[in-house]
Amino acid sequence: EVVTKGGAQEDISIATNDELSEVVEYLRRMVRELEESKSLLEIKVAARTRELQELADGLEGQVKERTQELQKRLVELEKFNRLTVDREIKMAELKKEIRQLREEMEKVYRLYIADQLSVEGFGRQNRPLEERLKQLSQAGDRIQSDLVAMSRRSDELSSRLSVLQK
Repeated sequence: EVVTKGGAQEDISIATNDELSEVVEYLRRMVRELEESKSLLEIKVAARTRELQELADGLEGQVKERTQELQKRLVELEKFNRLTVDREIKMAELKKEIRQLREEMEKVYRLYIADQLSVEGFGRQNRPLEERLKQLSQAGDRIQSDLVAMSRRSDELSSRLSVLQK
């Protein structure tokens, strides 16, 4: 009864040489073995708990690192998106201005064909329009080149982002 109530530390003493003393000795050995088993089990549980905590801490660190990397890539993609949209808007503006210049050049040409403009007058009015058209075309080429490069970069970022998400 003492052992079942957790009082295994108490010594059971009986001074006889009969079967009862053998049972008592057997019970003492069992109590010692139970205490040793309990201590060993507590050590194993504590060690496993430490291992699991270290593993959890390591996984938490990996999650934080991946989260930071994903956030970094997301910021890059958002920046890329803003740049792309800005470039697309600029391209639309350039196309509109080019269309207007061509219309203006067509008007000047019609005036020349209708003999309402001299060759010199045609040259004076048409030359600045041609120069501006050339500038706009070059700007459009640069923007187009930027968009191609940005598209490649977007593909790289998307690829790296999908790898990180796995």
